[in-house]
Amino acid sequence: MKFLFSLTMVFSFSLFAEEDGPKYEANVAEYYVSSFKEGKDMDDMMKWAEKWKKWATTGEAAEP
Repeated sequence: MKFLFSLTMVFSFSLFAEEDGPKYEANVAEYYVSSFKEGKDMDDMMKWAEKWKKWATTGEAAEP
């Protein structure tokens, strides 16, 4: 009887280990959908994006 109880306990622990669900990774992407003003191009857009990133990680925008 002790053997049967021990065997049941060993296999029941493995059931708890199987509850871990799949881990999904989020897809990260940036999309800029617009048209540029006359004389502006993607380089200007990327300069603006760098300024915005700096603003978003410091100052009031970064406060919780």
